[in-house]
Amino acid sequence: MKKLFIKLFITGILILIAGNQNAFSQWNQNWKWSMGNPTGDDIRYIQMLSQTEWIGLGFNGGFIKTTNGGLNWTSRSDVTSYTGYNPPRIRDGWFFDSNNGFAAGDQGLNGVISRTTNGGSNWSNVILPSTTITSIYFLNNSTGYAVGSYLSSGYKTTNGGANWTAMAMGGTDQFQDIFALDANNIYAVGGKNFYKSTDGGTVWTNIATTINYASHFSVYFKDANTGFIGGDAGSFYFTSDGGSTWASRPAPATDQLMKDIQFNDPELFMVGDKNNLYRTTDYGLNWDILNFSSSAPPDNITSSMYSIDKTGNTIVITGFTGLIYKSTDDGNSWSTITTAKHNYFLSGIYANSSTRKIWVIGDAGPSSVLYSSDFGSTWSTSFGSAPNTNFRDIDFLNDNTGYICGEGGSIIKTTNSGQNWTTIPSITIQAANSIAAVDENVVLAGCNNGVYLRSTNSGLNFSLINAGISFQNFSFVDNNTGWAVGSSKILKTTDKGVTWALQYSHTATLLRIDMIDGNNGFACGWSGSLFKTTNGGVNWNQLPSQIPNNLTGLDFADANTGFVVSGGGFAVPGSAMRTTNGGASWQIINAGTNPLFCVKAVHPDTAIAVGFANIVKYTGPASSFKMNLTMNFELCPNQDTLTVEIRSSTAPYNLIESRKGLGGQGESGLFNFYSASNGTPYYIAVKHRNSITTWSSAPLSFSGFAMNYDFTTAASQAYGNNMKNTNSLWSFYQGDVNQDGEVNLADVLIIYNAASNYENGPYLVTDLNCDHYADLSDIIPAFNNSSAFISVQRP
Repeated sequence: MKKLFIKLFITGILILIAGNQNAFSQWNQNWKWSMGNPTGDDIRYIQMLSQTEWIGLGFNGGFIKTTNGGLNWTSRSDVTSYTGYNPPRIRDGWFFDSNNGFAAGDQGLNGVISRTTNGGSNWSNVILPSTTITSIYFLNNSTGYAVGSYLSSGYKTTNGGANWTAMAMGGTDQFQDIFALDANNIYAVGGKNFYKSTDGGTVWTNIATTINYASHFSVYFKDANTGFIGGDAGSFYFTSDGGSTWASRPAPATDQLMKDIQFNDPELFMVGDKNNLYRTTDYGLNWDILNFSSSAPPDNITSSMYSIDKTGNTIVITGFTGLIYKSTDDGNSWSTITTAKHNYFLSGIYANSSTRKIWVIGDAGPSSVLYSSDFGSTWSTSFGSAPNTNFRDIDFLNDNTGYICGEGGSIIKTTNSGQNWTTIPSITIQAANSIAAVDENVVLAGCNNGVYLRSTNSGLNFSLINAGISFQNFSFVDNNTGWAVGSSKILKTTDKGVTWALQYSHTATLLRIDMIDGNNGFACGWSGSLFKTTNGGVNWNQLPSQIPNNLTGLDFADANTGFVVSGGGFAVPGSAMRTTNGGASWQIINAGTNPLFCVKAVHPDTAIAVGFANIVKYTGPASSFKMNLTMNFELCPNQDTLTVEIRSSTAPYNLIESRKGLGGQGESGLFNFYSASNGTPYYIAVKHRNSITTWSSAPLSFSGFAMNYDFTTAASQAYGNNMKNTNSLWSFYQGDVNQDGEVNLADVLIIYNAASNYENGPYLVTDLNCDHYADLSDIIPAFNNSSAFISVQRP
């Protein structure tokens, strides 16, 4: 006890910012919210500097700002410089103006107050011994107060937050809110108690004796006599004698926490309910119910609201998963600034890096299956009816045929890219955790309690097989060979999952496995366990992990670059780390989110991660593979739109990705690819609306995320020397108007008919020389190329 007293006494002395301050700019801005604009984070604090300029702070450290009433936003991922595996949590804030403000919360096992003096671009931190700073309030630019949740901790600053001094507040309550009326009268609530100081925070007294049957979360005083407290179950208390006695005047919200009070005399608002705001003009004798959630789309996910601010007739309230509602008529009508279409738990991802299509699955609800056709820029939930099931995993055989599995052994299938889903009759009550479309016929689903399901007819029927482990994840490298993890084991099959051989056993539960090829692979699981094999699983070596929490997601883009995410429960923030050297070392790249459960690396510098109400996208410093391509047209002297494809270097030369851009005139055009890899050879195929598709003479590789290729320097730059010298530049043949791969009489007739009809205008497919007319000058070269039997030359 004496040691505890000494420790508390020492911390009561001045706590200086020196030694604990870290300034930074644009820290960890590689993660962006893929669903939820400006954020999918819980917005715990909102402040209106005017009717159009607002600042918000997210639970996981996000900062958002608008200057036009919510139409456009700027944001950053984290307002502290902490780079450990448990990112900070922000619970309150305070801004004096658009540049100067504070964010308060916890960082690891300590409280943190972060300060900005340039509108959120840079932040500095002061670390406090409280486990959590729950509330901060400034009386003026110099004097401010903060309270925390550890041993009734409280702090005061008199120099604008440069230094903070601990206040002896007494009791053992976890404080939730603090309010300063003037230099003397300060009020705080925590647990079921009310605390008051009349000397600026030196001496505190617990004077509440009549309101000890409800937990309190917010406090506000109009003057030295008149005050209000909001708490759980819609509780509201009013005092007219400075807090000596209190009258209970509850709002009509019996199951909601009243987390914030906004007082604009004579109106008082309380927020916390997921659907309604409560307003009183007579100190709680009567309440108006102002519904805001009806303004949201039908598939909106709602939950608690946390913060409110009001300027003039404009009210803004914020809450769970980035919800923002706005009223411009004092709460009588509402508009939805942001919505949450995603479920609480999102657990699986399938991403096609070539087509840029993404599917995400999660808990039962209106958005149990989400789809994006543009790499996560926009999302849709209108994919036919799906059963009311919590889904666990998703896999596609191709863009059309896919499978989803979930609780109760449920499996659904699509054959039209998710527009409709067919339920496959379940033959087990065990949850299906993982699914793999091995080939056109074989489908596997790994379940709890030592069983898995196997189909040999594309999911029409499944057989139940005992395996002795609870399968958590599959990874196949071809139509026969695959691996699985479950319980604490790693297994391998070489016969499409008919039989499984035990390769490795560990003490920790294993959750994910990713085999890059037949030799190289990675696995992860509980308590930071992370493993690697380089010999097909004969040996598994444990790797260093920067995150000791449960590693719930893992995916590698290639043998060197991979991502791991963590989801240690709602109380633990989501963490992420990345390696670029095959797991020898890892860099923490925290996303500023709730727990994460799954990650998909679509190429070395791009990943999608999902978790508890999260869909976030990581884009590294090399966000694309840049191809500088130089070419020239036989006839057209202008630059025109090209489609440039990168294709596999081996038969059948499958398409990897295609991009559109401008090229021609013998000048370099830039094309950005997102599905390539450094060092992997690709053929280049260039298409144009009336030119012969021209292939590179040999496969080429990106190096350092860049590639340069010039078709104009020699005929041998094209496969089969398939170009023509025009004005000393080797150029693409033109005249393939119908794009059938050759210039023939059919093309000549199309151009002739267009010329006979005097067709003119820009971008005519029949206008070979780009003079905006289809005429004889186009017919003749097309005829000459037809006579020469010009056609596509390709490997």
